[in-house]
Amino acid sequence: MSDCPPYNACDDIDGRLLITRTIDGPNLSLNEDIALGEFQLEGAGLRPYVRLGFLQQWVVKEMCIGPVRSVLGLAPGEKVTTDVRTVDSYEFTSLVQQAMESSEVSTNTRLEGREFVDTNWDGNTVDLSKITVGEWGSLWEVIGAVAGAVVGGPIGAGVGAWVGGAIDDATSDGGGGGGPAPNSATGKVVSVIEESLETIQKSQSSHLLTERSSSVSRTRERSTTRSFENPYFNRSLGLRFSPVFRHFEVITTLFKFEWGLSLDIGKVQFPKYGMGQTHGDFLAARLTDQRLLSVANAELGIDDEFSTSARNGVIGSHLNANSEQYSKKLLRHMHSKRDLNTLQAPVAQALRSKVRSNLQAEELGKAFQWSSTYTKDNSIFVPATTADLALKKLELKSSEKEAFAKKLKRIAVPELKIVVSKKDIHLFAGTQIEAVAGNCVLPDVPVTRPVPTCCCSTQAELASEEA
Repeated sequence: MSDCPPYNACDDIDGRLLITRTIDGPNLSLNEDIALGEFQLEGAGLRPYVRLGFLQQWVVKEMCIGPVRSVLGLAPGEKVTTDVRTVDSYEFTSLVQQAMESSEVSTNTRLEGREFVDTNWDGNTVDLSKITVGEWGSLWEVIGAVAGAVVGGPIGAGVGAWVGGAIDDATSDGGGGGGPAPNSATGKVVSVIEESLETIQKSQSSHLLTERSSSVSRTRERSTTRSFENPYFNRSLGLRFSPVFRHFEVITTLFKFEWGLSLDIGKVQFPKYGMGQTHGDFLAARLTDQRLLSVANAELGIDDEFSTSARNGVIGSHLNANSEQYSKKLLRHMHSKRDLNTLQAPVAQALRSKVRSNLQAEELGKAFQWSSTYTKDNSIFVPATTADLALKKLELKSSEKEAFAKKLKRIAVPELKIVVSKKDIHLFAGTQIEAVAGNCVLPDVPVTRPVPTCCCSTQAELASEEA
């Protein structure tokens, strides 16, 4: 039989994840009389937005060994059993997410020094918290701040000017070709990414000092029991434990630039009575205190014991007392039910308030892809349609249209592959154990256990004695 051929080298097996950042612009309109289905909105504001998408690739390189971590000495003839841990695979999304949540940095793009992140349902996206920028080149606002006064003038011009500034900001290289400018939107996201990688590197480097194989619970580990025996009777045997690391080149690329309109819904005004009758599915899925479901059931006549509480409007009072939290939950619930018509209606209403007629609002609305409406936190997002159609429908002046068209070409998908960061990261992979004989030799002691040579000893006796 011929020898089996060796395995072929695998290509394109590097780990990948998506890191996103949403940036809201200034208010284009503030409306107090906008409704979200049956709910009235308080302080809803229409804004332009951009969403930056960064592809992070963990390219597998070579394995390398660190310095000796610990030494275990075995006396002559001694046996010992120990567990040796190795890491079979990594979940890079979890590594980056937890590093971002734990990193302490001094930057005004974070709240209280920490980055708030969320993991998308697909498990491969780390979503950084939304921030607000009123004007490019100005100081960045703290997360959750309200962006100044309403921007006047035609809405198309306001969107084009702000999004154009965002494109300049995101695609700038700081003037030296060495990556994005530190104070740009991209530069600030890159600083967050690099700080998270530094946190991962420091965490993994701790394997030089501790037996623990990983501080990330989602990293898949395997433990193997190993037994060692010192075969020498005249010297010790030293076991040297050295950590082994897998080397990755982490390449972060700006590959997606989405822009459009967002409606910050402010707060939802929930009705005091009747929520159990009209929105029981929302209450069942989203109430933080499930005991209140009994009160909601009383509104349906299911549970008369709590009918008094239902009449007193306990459910409505609870929802309005926690309106900020439940407003986000309501948007998430509507989006999960694919109730896009209800989500699109307040955005269209806010857009209509900025133009002269319904016909003009209809034409302006064609600049956006309404079928792709989605929600995040307390905002409804409607992305822009194709660049050519958006330029036609935004009603820009000739000079504004020409300038905006040039900027939109810079973020077209084929051209938008800007490498913003490269970094070498070493992740713990396992432990190498090296057995080394001691230098001190005891005199007049045999090297190994002598085997009896008496002629009367049978092979079975020798085996029994050996056992």
